[in-house]
Amino acid sequence: MEGRRGETGRPAASAAGGTAGGFTDPRCLTAMQEVVARRAHDSDVTIDVIREEVEDLLHARYGKEFGDPAAVATLLPSRSTFYLRMKESGLADALDRPTRARAALASTPPLPHGGREAILRPGQVTQADTTPLRILAHGDDGRPTATEMTSLIDVANHNMCALMITPSRPRDAESGQAGQATRAIDLTLMLAQALAPWPVMPGWDPLSAAAASSLPFGALRAADERFTEATAARPVIRPELIVYDQGSPYVSEHFNEVCDRLRIARRPARKKTPTDKPLAENFFTTLAHRFSQYVRHGWQGRSHKKRGRGIDRMPLYTIAELQQMAQEWVALEYQQTPDAGLRDPFRPHVVLSPNDMYAVQVARSGYRAVPLSPAQNRFFLLPRWVTPARAAS
Repeated sequence: MEGRRGETGRPAASAAGGTAGGFTDPRCLTAMQEVVARRAHDSDVTIDVIREEVEDLLHARYGKEFGDPAAVATLLPSRSTFYLRMKESGLADALDRPTRARAALASTPPLPHGGREAILRPGQVTQADTTPLRILAHGDDGRPTATEMTSLIDVANHNMCALMITPSRPRDAESGQAGQATRAIDLTLMLAQALAPWPVMPGWDPLSAAAASSLPFGALRAADERFTEATAARPVIRPELIVYDQGSPYVSEHFNEVCDRLRIARRPARKKTPTDKPLAENFFTTLAHRFSQYVRHGWQGRSHKKRGRGIDRMPLYTIAELQQMAQEWVALEYQQTPDAGLRDPFRPHVVLSPNDMYAVQVARSGYRAVPLSPAQNRFFLLPRWVTPARAAS
């Protein structure tokens, strides 16, 4: 007995096994999205008008390919099904929005944004973000200065690829001098930090070494001569794609040039949408709870109501010291602490740490050492044009 068929001649989807868009041709679904986006800045229209424009677009796009107008017409579902697809996809709701809201929705970057991709290997997608650190540091001028941190985290295994702590001062109200914060050179140095192993510094806990962790140290050392007994327990992950916020350092010419030379793709997150880079956002909360509170000299607390007395009169750490402390904490605690969001597909009941998850993934995808040459390292430096002058006689 022959089953019931839909508009395109294929069996209709059952209630239990239907997929997004049903059996409507994907080319028609794409045309529907394009027409609605094209109408975003116009006055409101009905779904019937959208259907007519979709039909015209399908004939213009696939008329030569099919050769028969009747064959092109099979791409377009019936009127009732078209209404259903518009409602299921959210396009009908988009048409009901005010013109300004429709225009804003159409101008957002296309999905997926963080978490929608099938991420299977280290470095495939990374997330970067910058936030105030709420720790006072000893500035170069001898005065207390606020700090901020930029982090680069891998989505596949939650590994901390790199972090950079920089001073942050607001604009001086009296002199009008611009404040100091994270700049393009800081982001490029963060990339350089991600592409090389971290060394274990004097005074660090011995358990912060890669040889004492769950990383496949023997295999990594055989593949990359830069891994030694003095390497910290943090793998080297070369980012393929960076999802970043739309701050000025991330869109600077220098940072984009460095990424292009290293063949690192970039994708901006949507404005006021922290869910586009949730791992980077969540890491700062983890940092405040598990690291910052142990920095007693300079930790300002999570709010001014919980701030300790005499913070600015304490013997504060320098930026370099805070950087070393944060890197030791990452290698010793963060990388080796089980994360509920990391599980082995073959052992879903076992919660893994970032280093454990990296070991599972690198066994499947492999590891290839790609050290930077001296010429490539020079591109991390910020170029500065100078006019040569005659030497004084």
